[in-house]
Amino acid sequence: MKRAVVYARFSTDNQRYESIDAQVRACQEFAGRNDMVIVNQYVDEALTGTKDERENFQRMIQESSLGFFDVVLAHKVDRFARDEYDYHATKRLLKKSNVDIRFTAQDFGNTPESALMENVLVGMSAYYSRNLAAEVMKGMKENAYKCKYNGGYVLYGYSVTSDGTYRINEEEAAAVRHIFESYVAGQPFTTIMEWLKGRGYKTRRNRDFSIGAVREMLKNERYTGVYIFNDKTKARKPKAPIEIIRIEGGIPQIITPALFQAAVKRMEANRQAPGAHKAKRIYLLSGKVVCSHCGSSMQASNRIGGANKTYYASYRCGGRKIRGSSFCDMRGMNADALEEMVLDTLENQVFTDRNIKHMAKRLHNEYRDARGRHWDTIKALEKKLQGVENKIGNIIDAIADGYRQAGMKEKLVALESEKNALIGSIRAENVSNQLDLTQLDIEEMMHEGKGIKSKDPLEQKRIIDLYVEKIEVKKEQVDVYIYLSDSVVFSSSGERNRTADTTGMNRVL
Repeated sequence: MKRAVVYARFSTDNQRYESIDAQVRACQEFAGRNDMVIVNQYVDEALTGTKDERENFQRMIQESSLGFFDVVLAHKVDRFARDEYDYHATKRLLKKSNVDIRFTAQDFGNTPESALMENVLVGMSAYYSRNLAAEVMKGMKENAYKCKYNGGYVLYGYSVTSDGTYRINEEEAAAVRHIFESYVAGQPFTTIMEWLKGRGYKTRRNRDFSIGAVREMLKNERYTGVYIFNDKTKARKPKAPIEIIRIEGGIPQIITPALFQAAVKRMEANRQAPGAHKAKRIYLLSGKVVCSHCGSSMQASNRIGGANKTYYASYRCGGRKIRGSSFCDMRGMNADALEEMVLDTLENQVFTDRNIKHMAKRLHNEYRDARGRHWDTIKALEKKLQGVENKIGNIIDAIADGYRQAGMKEKLVALESEKNALIGSIRAENVSNQLDLTQLDIEEMMHEGKGIKSKDPLEQKRIIDLYVEKIEVKKEQVDVYIYLSDSVVFSSSGERNRTADTTGMNRVL
C-alpha cells in the first residue's frame, strides 16, 4: 500500500465547492479506490497558484526527500500550480525523491496520452491566465499612454493625486537630489546612507536606506521626468524595448538628465565587470537529456577554456561526473547544437498544422474518456449516498415510533458524517467536469508552439517542458522523444557537435 499526502489550496477566487474540506475528501476517496493510505496533509489558504512561496507547499517539497511518503495527491492541476515553470521544476524535485503526483479529478491513468494530457492541462490553465493578463494589460497601457499611475508602489520622491497623475513630494525629492549629487561628487554609499539616516529619511517600508536601495534609485531614469511602464518582468528582469512604454516629460522632473548620466557613468566606471562568461545562460533542455550509455541524466555545464578563455556550454553525463570515465565514457554534448536540433524538430516536424490537429484529436479523445470515467464515479457515489440516506431515514423513523436502542445516536452521527463526506466528494467530482474542453480549445493552446525558434528562451523552455519527453544522447546519434508520438520523432547521426539542420528528419507522428 502506497503512502500518500494531500496538498490542498484555497484562494480568494475559489469556486464555491472547492473548499479545503472538499479537496481533502476527494483525495481521501481517491486514496481508498487506489490502495493508498493518507499519512499527512499540507494546506495553504488564500494563496494563488501562480506563486510558489506557499509555506506548506514548500515544506511538502522539503519533506519529500525524507522518504515518509510515495505520492502527492491534489484535487486538480490548478490547485497545485498554474505556472508551468514551477510545476515542472516541482515535479522534477519530487521525482528525484521517487515521489509521484496524482490529481484526483484529472487522473488519466498510464496511457501514452496521459503524460501530455497532464502537461496540456497545466498549459491550458496558464494559457487562460495569460489571456486574462493580456486583457488587463490593455487597460493599463491606456493609463500609461496618459502617464497615469498604474498600481504598485509609488516611486520615492513622488506622490499620486486623486486623478492618478504624479506630483513631486518635496520632502522626499530633497533626499533624492542629495543622493544623486553626493554620488556624482564621489561620496561612497556608506556616507550617503549615514546622511539619510541622520535626517530621519526612511524607505516606503519604513526602513533605513540600504546600499541596494540607493543603487536602484541611481539607476532609475524616471527621476529625469521620463514616464516608464512595463520595463521589467515579475522577476525584475529587463523587457525588450518594443514592450516598454516610455514618454519623455510624462512626469515632473526631480533631477536633470545630465546629473543622471553622470551617476550612471560613475557606476559603470566602478563596476568590476565579472566577464560575459558569468552571465546566466538558460539551458533549454535541463531535466530532459539522458545518457544512453549509463542511463544517467546529462547535466548543464559551463566552463572556460583555451588561450582566448572561450566560454563553452554543454550537457555532460552526471554518471561520468560522479563516478569517473571508467563508469561512463560518454563525451559532453555541445549545448547550442543540441538545443538547435530540438528546436528545429519542434518547429519543422511537431508544430505543423497537421500534427497539431492529430495530437489535439488524440488528447481530446482521452479527455472525453476520462470525463466519462468521472461520471461513472459520480454515479457510484450517488448510489452509496442513497444507501446512507436510507439508513438515516430508517433510524429516524424508528425513533419517531418510540423505538430506543443503545448506540442509535452514535450510529446516526456516524451516518450523517459519512453522508456529508459523500456529498463533498460528489461536488468535487462535479466541479472537475464543469470544464468542457473541445478539440479546438486544445488546438488553440498547442498553436502557441508554432514559431518556437523566434521566441525568447524562457518561452522556448516552457514549450519544451510541455512537449519533449526526453532527449537520449548516444555516441554517434541523438534521439528526440515527443509526448504522443509513436516512436522517435528525430534521430541524428554523425558528428554530434555539428550545427543541427533538418535534413533527413522523419516525421512519425
